[in-house]
Amino acid sequence: MAEGAGVILASPIYFGQMTAQAKTIIDRFYSIFNNPDKKFNGKAAMIFTHAFPDKDIYEPYIRLTEAQPFMNNTELEYIETLEVAGVKFIGDADKVEDDLKKAYEIGQKF
Repeated sequence: MAEGAGVILASPIYFGQMTAQAKTIIDRFYSIFNNPDKKFNGKAAMIFTHAFPDKDIYEPYIRLTEAQPFMNNTELEYIETLEVAGVKFIGDADKVEDDLKKAYEIGQKF
């Protein structure tokens, strides 16, 4: 990670939080980003999807997740977070053209 361009963490939100697998990755960041022998100069972004049709419901959770670990505990430049709401079934993501465009734009910033 120290030599990479950065990290994009992507996870669905199930029952109000990212998946256990995504949380495990974030928990492993603690020892990586608190190593005084390493410096990280890359970028970071997150993408969350969920079935609930309203984007505002998970706003506090997403802001907290941006702050910890990315904004408060790393040297990474935080780009932004994409939240894609209302994607419950296979093919639903194909219908959210604005979000697909934004995901592409986030990738271009890397």
